[in-house]
Amino acid sequence: MPTNPLAVIDRYYAELNDTERQVADYVRTNTVDASRWTIDVVAGEIGVSKSTLVRFAQKIGYTGYAQFKHELASFLLSHQSATDELPQSAAARVTNTYIDYLRQMGNGLDDREVDELAALICSSDRILIAGYERGSHGPMQLNKRLMNVGIRSQATSELYMLHNSFDLYTPDDLLIIFSVADGTKQFSNDIPAIAESGIKIACITCTQVLPFKKLCRSYITLPRVSRDPNVMFLDDQATFYVFIEVLIDAVAKRMAAVAEG
Repeated sequence: MPTNPLAVIDRYYAELNDTERQVADYVRTNTVDASRWTIDVVAGEIGVSKSTLVRFAQKIGYTGYAQFKHELASFLLSHQSATDELPQSAAARVTNTYIDYLRQMGNGLDDREVDELAALICSSDRILIAGYERGSHGPMQLNKRLMNVGIRSQATSELYMLHNSFDLYTPDDLLIIFSVADGTKQFSNDIPAIAESGIKIACITCTQVLPFKKLCRSYITLPRVSRDPNVMFLDDQATFYVFIEVLIDAVAKRMAAVAEG
């Protein structure tokens, strides 16, 4: 069976520089895409040069990115073949796929990044949580869960609220965005103007590099299960919902520490 390139990345991760870690993090959370997209597409998704991808592959022991991509694709194919040796029911196939992606999320999340977002939430005067289309359910769930731990927020899936109210917010307030990929560029068009008001911006997404990433105080990338080639019509809301529970755990711990102090 081919060597697991993800395990190779883990072994060399501490030796990578910041840009190379950006590549490693992308591969971890978008493994299927990295195994089948061209070097040009992957470089564009991450926001790095093709030579950066080549250097990354060489640094973890491959002759270049082409060999790394081939090994990654071979590993995924062999893993899928091993899984297919025993027939699975539809329920098992779907749930096992979600489990695989949730495991990717658990292994890929940085506790410091989660805690930084929790700190932003706890220190903000007002919190607006926004999402639309495929990202519209996350805001409602996070709003509900924040209320459960005693933090007031407002959730919306109506983008006109951003247009009409962002000038009322201050640097003491926080906008949290849920976006799978911002395919219609709604947030990409609005965020620069919103950022000028000074409001803190956080983004929870399934895309490594959205155009407004540099304007975000917190940027969390989750695995994109809807892109899985082996099971059709999966939804990214499952990963959003589980991440919300991870975030609420961090928020509750921070609130408890403040109360005890």
